[in-house]
Amino acid sequence: MGLLFHDGFGVADHQTAEEVTALLYSRHPEWDVKFGPKGRKACADDVYNTLLYLATATATERYDLFREYLSWLRRLLAQINIAPRHLADMLVAMRDALAGRGMNPDSPELTFLDDGISDLASLGAETGSLPFAETHRADLASELFSLLHRGDRGTATTSVLNWAETLGVEGVYLDVIEPCLQEIGRRWHDNQLNVAEEHFMTASIQVVMARLYPLVFQASRIGRRLVAVCAEGELHEIGMRMVADLFDIGGWDTTFLGAGVPDTAVIRTIRDRGCDLLAISASLAINVPAVTRLVSALRLDPQCSHVKVMVGGRAFNQSPDLWRRTGADGWAGGGREALRTGNRLFEATAEPVS
Repeated sequence: MGLLFHDGFGVADHQTAEEVTALLYSRHPEWDVKFGPKGRKACADDVYNTLLYLATATATERYDLFREYLSWLRRLLAQINIAPRHLADMLVAMRDALAGRGMNPDSPELTFLDDGISDLASLGAETGSLPFAETHRADLASELFSLLHRGDRGTATTSVLNWAETLGVEGVYLDVIEPCLQEIGRRWHDNQLNVAEEHFMTASIQVVMARLYPLVFQASRIGRRLVAVCAEGELHEIGMRMVADLFDIGGWDTTFLGAGVPDTAVIRTIRDRGCDLLAISASLAINVPAVTRLVSALRLDPQCSHVKVMVGGRAFNQSPDLWRRTGADGWAGGGREALRTGNRLFEATAEPVS
């Protein structure tokens, strides 16, 4: 288990972040003048977030999670004219500070840091997937993105309602809205959309989904119940809301809890609603430990021994088989796979499903 975690899974140490920042500034005394107090605080925040991702990666034994974060951070820093060598300096200072505490040179933390320093020169070129190219209605997904990007919520809503007449709600969700959301997330993640733009676009999609909602409940019920929730720490819940709707379309009865719900409340809802399947979403890798905590708490409740768990979200898409370390029964890479995976988990001889 990574030494940077408290009580198994938790948060990286702010004291360590301050120690690394002080060491970094001692090696670059000119930064105090160049960047000022705000720059030093931003540096400490970057160090702390990097420690969080390092801790998550070592705790889950997934270097690719740390590498992906470094790739994103390098691209982000380049956009504000901070040279890659300064990121390397931060990783070296982090390694030196941890080694100075007597950490074993072969520890996962120091090994991942050394690998990150070595890989840094090749990082940053990746721009992620191209969601519009992965759906046969890329034209409509691209059109929806463009309408929302220029602030035309009205035309976007009318267009989606028209498309639903031919594609159906499921088709619109999977081939238009889902890839559009992926593109919004990718561009926000790469700092190509600001927070206001991202919030407006996702809020507009929620409005569109609400207009489609009366069409969701037309299928016959199959006698299965789903509780859908976002992991602790998650801020975006629209993807999981879409998954819950797709289960409704598939005949399930669903309870969508969204984000910010304590584990105890989730488990109480599962007991009260007679839930068969719990679906948990995590878009950020640093929230995977929260998924593990919820799954572990569920397994300890004897009234929930029959409940299956499925996980999904960008965090799990980044690293193959990461879902297995959470204790879940299955994983879905997107809306199209989610309902199929959920149904397969209840087949007579069900095995863990991905």
